[in-house]
Parts: sequence; structure tokens; C-alpha cells
Amino acid sequence: MGSPVVRYHPPYGVEQDHRPELQILAIVMIIVACVSIVARFCSRALSPPPAAGNPRWWWDDWTALAATPFVLAQLIMELVMIHLGFGADISGLSREAQLPIFKLLFAFYMIYDIGVSFAKASTLFFLRRAFPTYVSPAWFNIGLWVIHFLNIGWLIGMIFATTFVCDPVAKVWNPFLDGDCVPQASLWIGNAMSSVAIDLLILLLPLPRVWALRVTRLTRLGITIVLGFGYGVILVFIGRSIAAFRSPDDLGRQLSGKRTLLISLVPYPS
Repeated sequence: MGSPVVRYHPPYGVEQDHRPELQILAIVMIIVACVSIVARFCSRALSPPPAAGNPRWWWDDWTALAATPFVLAQLIMELVMIHLGFGADISGLSREAQLPIFKLLFAFYMIYDIGVSFAKASTLFFLRRAFPTYVSPAWFNIGLWVIHFLNIGWLIGMIFATTFVCDPVAKVWNPFLDGDCVPQASLWIGNAMSSVAIDLLILLLPLPRVWALRVTRLTRLGITIVLGFGYGVILVFIGRSIAAFRSPDDLGRQLSGKRTLLISLVPYPS
């Protein structure tokens, strides 16, 4: 009979420093965000002049541009937090050293929600541009307005929830104060599930219109496949939810979990 296999499990914090790869990922995301928005506006500028009365740049472009500073701010804040110790074991950090990270994390959540909301609005305005009011059925026009209001309501709700998740409020960015907080997993799950629902509505709404277009079936299928890439957003948020369910303690600490950091680095594909 062979000898039993002895598995060595290093103490918590050992080999838990993921800052180098997370720093690289954040830098790559900054480059992708900048290139994407520049390419969007350059493609509009180089495209043939639009028909009379139609602007070259519209609300979908401006809301995408409005989302960009929030995307960049979030990623830059993550680089700062990584420099301060985010992404590694924090057991050796003093409370004074941890406080700046928690404060940045609180601001990070706010910026994240605003950026995601602008990204959703950009997608909705793009659907409006692709399917103008005067050629769209009532259900489609009403659906767009309903999702716009859901998006605004989601943003207000998440800002409110993030701000008042603890009693006293200051405990949100200073966990060393006495008081009580809603479990971080509950906040993440609520954020993810509600955002997934809105993304799903955005993705499903244009499908009947696409399949009603007077083009070849292959063209309709191609457009559907392109729209289907948007379901990657839903997969990301499902991953966030699974992480919240499986490791609520890690979400509560927020400073050393690689999974928590990775799922927050890709928030704007919608």
C-alpha cells in the first residue's frame, strides 16, 4: 500500500500576493478603455456624412464618453489600492495603513455604479438610434423608456444601499468603528442580480426587431450573434454572484481575495 499523500497548505497570506498580475490587468484595461472610446469617435468622424437632420454623434456616443472617466477613475483607484496592499494579505498592515484602502474602496463602489449605469444608457441610446421612434412599434418604444427608468432607479438604489449599508454610515469606510453592517455578500448579490436583469432586458428587447428586418436570414443571424456577445456581461455578473455566495467572508475583507478583484476589473462590457 502506498504512502499517504501529504498536502501542504501554506498559512493564510503566504503566496496570496496577487498584486503584480492584477496591476498588469488594470493597466491593460486602461489601455483597452482608451483605445475603444477613441476608435468609436474616430469611426464616427471617418464615416460618410449622415442624412440631413441626423447628427454624426448622438446620445449613445456622449453617454459612452461620459462613462469613460468613471472607468478610468476606477482602474486608477485600483492601481492605487494595489500599491497600498489591495490584492495581498493585510494581516501585517496597521489600521492606519488599511483605512485609506477602505476609503478608496467606498469611492470605488460609487464610481463603479455610475460608470455601469452610463454604459447601459449608451446601449439603450444606440438601440434608439438603430430603431428610430417613427419606425418602431409601441411596445419597443415603451420598453426602451421602461429600461431607462429601471437603469436610473438601479443607480439611485445602489448608491443609497452602498452609502447606508452600515450603521453608523462612517463604518462603511472605517470597519474598525463599533456598529453593524449588512453582509457584503448581500450587497454584491443584490447589485449583480439587479444589473443582470437590466442587461438581459437590454439584450432581449431588440431581438424581435432584428428578426423583422428585411434582410437575408444570414444577415439577421449575424446581427443576433453580435448581440449575443453581450451575454458575456451576464456571465461576468453570474461569476460575481457565485463568488459572493461561496466566499462571503472574503467579500467582507475585500482586500486580499483575487477573485473579488478580478470580477471588479471587468464591469463595463455592456
